[in-house]
Amino acid sequence: MHSKLNASTAFLTSPLVKSSSHAINTSVKTRTMTSAWKAQHRPGRRNTDPEGHVLQPVLQSFQTLLDSPDFSKNYQLETNRKQILHHLDNFIGAILGVVRTTASPLFECIAPCLAAMVRLMDLYHNYSEVVESILEVYMEAGRRVLCYLSAAASKQLYEGAVSIVKVYAKHNIGRRTINSEGEKDQWRDLQLLMELLTSLLSKDFIDLFPSEDTESEAVAAADVCLYGLNIIMPLMTKELLQIPTLCSHYYKMVLFLAELYPSKILELPSDLLKNLLYSIEIGLTSFGMDVTSYSFDFLYVLASHALKHGGPDSEVLHMLRPFLKLVLDLILSQ
Repeated sequence: MHSKLNASTAFLTSPLVKSSSHAINTSVKTRTMTSAWKAQHRPGRRNTDPEGHVLQPVLQSFQTLLDSPDFSKNYQLETNRKQILHHLDNFIGAILGVVRTTASPLFECIAPCLAAMVRLMDLYHNYSEVVESILEVYMEAGRRVLCYLSAAASKQLYEGAVSIVKVYAKHNIGRRTINSEGEKDQWRDLQLLMELLTSLLSKDFIDLFPSEDTESEAVAAADVCLYGLNIIMPLMTKELLQIPTLCSHYYKMVLFLAELYPSKILELPSDLLKNLLYSIEIGLTSFGMDVTSYSFDFLYVLASHALKHGGPDSEVLHMLRPFLKLVLDLILSQ
């Protein structure tokens, strides 16, 4: 189990690469904001402005733009879109610069902006760069800030993530098709969504906030991820799983979720659980050795938990029984 968690932890911190010139521009902007935030809060510096004056112009400019009377009508204009991307990149840069002592002050500063990004996600659902940047802000917050937050602040981040996933689902379920040109760019938002959901689970084994009752936040993290899984499953067709990066991230995510919350996997609605098991079935044979290994590990975790807590007559074990022949055939064919 430790090796699996180590692998899953590596998955949490795996790099995401932006494409084209936006990647270069983002890199420059985020490095600038990261350096500024670190300088403002470097060890030994007396911080006379607990909210961090570095971010104040960004926060004010962002809120002024969103509150402008014509923004909802003219959001699609290139000048507005570029301003939004500029602000999102600055937020990412600030998040990349956090350490233990700055995480809570930073989150307190940007929490209203995170909530406002739900509206932006709805407005800009057809603009991939904006959607990806919003998902990246939330993903990096989950990776780098969540472990330092209190239960109340963590819940606030979880609730924002649920809202983001709901908006994503509203505009994507039943509307996504594979385009042979630019497949990787087309589906990067879905990859980021899976990274976001996985990052939220990190709180359960990397919690650096002073000891408190964490039961409520752990449940919230699991519920967000299971809700996200419910959104992602209809999109993960066999055709879509042919895309290597998405395939790998999907199987890592469901394995990670099963390792941390096997009981919640077993409590999924029967249709969703059947679809999940079907994806595991094709994962055993169709997408290479790494995915085969993830699928085997998923079955082992689920079957072990079902046998231990439900006994040999468990309904889930009956659902897993058809895998016995497939697994034996795979072993004998090697």
